[in-house]
Amino acid sequence: MPRTKRHKTGYKGVTYCVLFDGSKVFYLRYRRFGCAKVTEEKTAAKTASQASQFRARKIDGETSNAENRRAAQWTISTLWNEYLDEKGSYPSEYTETKLVELYLLPVVGDKRPNKITGKDLNKIRELAGTPRLKKKPDKKKKGRPSGDRTRTVDYSLRMLKRIVKFGVDNGKSPPLGCKLTLKAGKSKTEYLTSAQISKLLAEAMADENKISAGVVILALLTGLRKGELFNLQWSDIDFDRDFIKIRESKGAKLSGDEEEFIPLSKAVRNFLSNFPTYGSPYIFPGANGARRQNITRTWTRIRTAAKLPEDFRFHGLRHAYATAMAESKNIDIQELQKLLRHRSIDMTMKYSHIADKRLKKAADVATDVFGAALEKATKSAKSAGTAIIPIDQGKRRQG
Repeated sequence: MPRTKRHKTGYKGVTYCVLFDGSKVFYLRYRRFGCAKVTEEKTAAKTASQASQFRARKIDGETSNAENRRAAQWTISTLWNEYLDEKGSYPSEYTETKLVELYLLPVVGDKRPNKITGKDLNKIRELAGTPRLKKKPDKKKKGRPSGDRTRTVDYSLRMLKRIVKFGVDNGKSPPLGCKLTLKAGKSKTEYLTSAQISKLLAEAMADENKISAGVVILALLTGLRKGELFNLQWSDIDFDRDFIKIRESKGAKLSGDEEEFIPLSKAVRNFLSNFPTYGSPYIFPGANGARRQNITRTWTRIRTAAKLPEDFRFHGLRHAYATAMAESKNIDIQELQKLLRHRSIDMTMKYSHIADKRLKKAADVATDVFGAALEKATKSAKSAGTAIIPIDQGKRRQG
């Protein structure tokens, strides 16, 4: 059957054809802003004027009919697989995959994001909040339930939110069909007294695992996250211009305009200048000089020796850093937010901002806050015959 003849209208990109009953069907031809591909599709408009309005919305980014049909094929399960393929291997991949497979896919795996309801979210909360038995093959006990599950529930829901956002950002699927409220995890803020800081540093210096203990010390001196510290390489430290480059933040690689930097304070300069390289590009290398994966045992040992609460997390060192800096009253909140790189305040931090003398001075407040405690802990470690830096095991770093 030959193609029905198209007739022009007085509107750009709008044509129509006449059916056997005399009614008109309008067609749109447009190129979306910033895209080279030309799209042609039928519209439900009743008049040429209405069709032209539809075309304008399409050009501005409204999804096409074909895209809407394709979106119907994207479920949480297919979006998750696409998310993994695009993201590749990343530090928290194992943990997040486990959460998605255990708590999300059984409930909403075959659903499209816009079809997810509040009942589905409650099912996820219930499933993720139910303790799972941990097998202990070397003991007679059958197992014991895990501890507080609020963080597991929160992490699971955040993963759902992240998967849906991935689909929306890439034009693959519509947004979530209901409101998602996150209640757990992020509200906890740890605090350390000056005595606890001194004790923690002393125990870290005396610990047998010098590399992992170094992670603990630098976390307290900089407020950097654990993953950021694991990714830290010697090439990221600029001793000449006094700044540290952050390669990866919250599991996302940073490049170009997204790159982040923090000032190199005097306390951190002194610490890194005397820290050995261990023959690896990483400052805190793992097995065979590769990227370190965890410091769980060392952190637990140091935390216990310092007599900190059992629920004090490693991330609490970042909170302790922020709290101590704020309480010093030597910097304002805006400067502290820049040092902590809170995205809600300032999405990126460029070197030009760090070069600012006032911000550099703000970074050196860390020396005043932690420097005395570090010096005290060093003297204590030396008197006990222990040292955080085994100089004979590595090349001395010069600043």
